[in-house]
Amino acid sequence: MDEIVQRGNIVKKRRVRALEEPVKPIDLTKYKMPLFERMRLTPKMDSELEAMASDLVTWAQDEDAVVFDEFVAISGVPTPRLYEWARKNETLAEAMAIAKRLIGARRERRGLEGKYNPGLVMGMMWNYNDEYKAWKRELKEKAPEVSSGDFTVIMETMPNSPLVEEKK
Repeated sequence: MDEIVQRGNIVKKRRVRALEEPVKPIDLTKYKMPLFERMRLTPKMDSELEAMASDLVTWAQDEDAVVFDEFVAISGVPTPRLYEWARKNETLAEAMAIAKRLIGARRERRGLEGKYNPGLVMGMMWNYNDEYKAWKRELKEKAPEVSSGDFTVIMETMPNSPLVEEKK
């Protein structure tokens, strides 16, 4: 944004930084979902849940889809309700599993490429990959209990430095 300042006969044009960036509207049409029809909290038929399942898989195939809860927010359905519907409708449950695998694979690939922080990706991988979740559970079960028993800690003595005074 430019501002014109006039003092006497001198006119200056200077750049003014906007205090707040305008909010860019999100283009939801690229997901090809009848979003406003999804705002109903209780679907009338299984066909509606199957349509939502189709929308979910379509959305998850987009390269911008990296967080599952984004679809939940776009669809306007509360997260617990979506999981409740998935327990009742096998097609929706399968679509959720497929979408999570697609998102997880995309996040893992981007973590390996260095586009995402690999530590953060690994920390959330249990949410997107069932095999990873089972492997972590197995490791936890195999790990010995660290809270019980005696430990022996061996430390090497450090040589005295002439720069550090001896304690008295």
